Amino acid sequence: MIGELVQASTPVLTTAALTTTGQHPVTVPLTERGLLIGRGPHCDIVLDDMTVSRRHAQVRWEDGVVVLEDLGSLNGTYINRSPVQEAVLRDGDSIWIGEHRLAFSAAAERPVGGCTVHSGPQAGRAADRVTRPTWRSGQRKGLAPRPGTAPAADPLRMP
Repeated sequence: MIGELVQASTPVLTTAALTTTGQHPVTVPLTERGLLIGRGPHCDIVLDDMTVSRRHAQVRWEDGVVVLEDLGSLNGTYINRSPVQEAVLRDGDSIWIGEHRLAFSAAAERPVGGCTVHSGPQAGRAADRVTRPTWRSGQRKGLAPRPGTAPAADPLRMP
């Protein structure tokens, strides 16, 4: 039945990951302590490129969301071609650092303690389940707005 409460559970995130693009893609799972990205050998993801800082960016869990933070790099960090200092990552986001591209894969949600609701006539199928998140995206203080959501400047009205 549509809207039938199946069990009380909250979504628990399984492992999110970053995948390098290119001829030989490599997937690196996001750990609890996060991932350090840069040119230095101590980084979790080493990008061999002079346009990448030794400690370029960090990806970390924060209050149930995955946050990308630029660590003061010279050439900047981009999400979907928009420069960011700090921003929440979403499934499918493309991270650009120097000449390198990384694809972000959000963690799959698995019901373990909030509301799981069946949403179709074949309610037993896992693809038909809707799970309510415990956080609201974009409502955290101090984070950059999602690229493409800020109002665009109107070239006809510029002084």
